Amino acid sequence: MYLFQPERYLLQKQVKKASPHIRGRVLDVGSGTFARYKRLFQFSEYVTMDIQESERVDVVGSADQIPFPDNSFDSLISTQVLGDIMDPQKAVSEFHRVLKKGGTAVITESFINEMHDEPYDYWRFTRYG
Repeated sequence: MYLFQPERYLLQKQVKKASPHIRGRVLDVGSGTFARYKRLFQFSEYVTMDIQESERVDVVGSADQIPFPDNSFDSLISTQVLGDIMDPQKAVSEFHRVLKKGGTAVITESFINEMHDEPYDYWRFTRYG
């Protein structure tokens, strides 16, 4: 059975638009069990990280405590993760910490979406929040 998810399709299109900016050593924070965006980027190394262990996840870790030293990555991608973290500002600080100076981060989060991954679905962000 195939289930079409329009929000995933639209997200993929937006990430593809940003793909020319993703390069070098890339960290995919919250990659899930597969690197769904990897094929969109030109890179020297692509590291997947997720909170849940899987044979397809390179590193098990949380976005609010990334287990890499400062200035480790040229680029970072994190889609639909910040709303599932109790302290999203800490995660953004971690993104900044592991990115090299001049590095690029592509970060997305849903605004209108059903509850998911309960009880770990905490936030919806508006332009005012």
